[in-house]
Amino acid sequence: MATLSTKFAKANLASKATLNKQVDLLKNTPLFSQLFNSVNEVVIILNRERQVVYANNNLLTMMKLKSPKSIFGKRPGELLGCVHATEESGCGTTEFCRVCGAVRAILKSQSGQNWTDECRIITKNPGGDLNLLVKTTPLSLKKYKFTIFTIKDISDEKRRRTLEKIFFHDVLNTVTRLKIASTLLERKKHMEKASKIVSRAVNELKDSIDSQKILSAAENFDLEISPIKLNSIEIVEELFELYEDFAKENHVKLKVEKNMKNSTFKSDKVVLMRALGNMIKNAIEACPPGKTVKIGSYIENKKINFYIHNPNFIPKKIQLQIFQRSFSTKSPDRGLGTYGMKLLSERYLKGKISFISTKKEGTTFTALYPMTISSFSQPSKE
Repeated sequence: MATLSTKFAKANLASKATLNKQVDLLKNTPLFSQLFNSVNEVVIILNRERQVVYANNNLLTMMKLKSPKSIFGKRPGELLGCVHATEESGCGTTEFCRVCGAVRAILKSQSGQNWTDECRIITKNPGGDLNLLVKTTPLSLKKYKFTIFTIKDISDEKRRRTLEKIFFHDVLNTVTRLKIASTLLERKKHMEKASKIVSRAVNELKDSIDSQKILSAAENFDLEISPIKLNSIEIVEELFELYEDFAKENHVKLKVEKNMKNSTFKSDKVVLMRALGNMIKNAIEACPPGKTVKIGSYIENKKINFYIHNPNFIPKKIQLQIFQRSFSTKSPDRGLGTYGMKLLSERYLKGKISFISTKKEGTTFTALYPMTISSFSQPSKE
């Protein structure tokens, strides 16, 4: 058997004969079905090659299958629709798998340990990305070593907690600003300064509310798209005006690239500004004090490109997780910036978000959009 390539876990699969023996062994052990069909979680049993040899009824229900025959031999990422499951030599073998909680938990079990981990999966499915709590337990049966792999979907819980934390964080910041302004007003001095603080605080609070409303609508497939004609240079200049003060507060310079070619295109302005706004805020927060964030646009292959550059390098481990929901370098309760701009751009604006980050050149995020989109019905959740 040829050795398959891998960048993390072993890639080779069990032979068909071995796989069938393992499936039959577990099928003929009635205790497993009685035990594992009595729990609420999805339970899978994996062989040493991380292939499914048993699944309880909860997995069949989740995948809308009457029989588990079609899933035997597959790996967890294939079942869950992970975007990386078809790369390299399959689930567990890509560089992205190095930061996957599911693969880590399985490998820990194979070394003889019980393990619990969280797993964030970017899926191919239109229903959205997944946040999972996974648990693994080693199992020996006859001459074989297996892993009991349980899955609990905590996506809704994570979404709710993250939205609440971010919203409360933003509201608290706003209240702090208003308190400062009220102190200035009580002293009857610095009236103009107090007025500016109040105005900015109210605008930031409204922006926070709008941001959460749009993101929630996007995740729930309730976001309406209303494309209009837009001007690329006007969009870039408006973004500059919106985030210039935010850059100054972070001791960062914000600069619009010169000699941009102006283009007219058709898109939803509100959603576009939110996606690009997330991109700019992330760049500003990542930029070292005193350095410059650059924004601009250009046309390539009949598509409009917006880009944001900052001189900071993103370490490889973070690059591998950058678009996962709830992942953040700031705190466990942040992390909607890159996820949000990808969700809005790719699901609703028919675009593509990508980035390049090197120690020499820094980091550039690019948002690529078609020159025109039409109003359309919501993507299906199925």
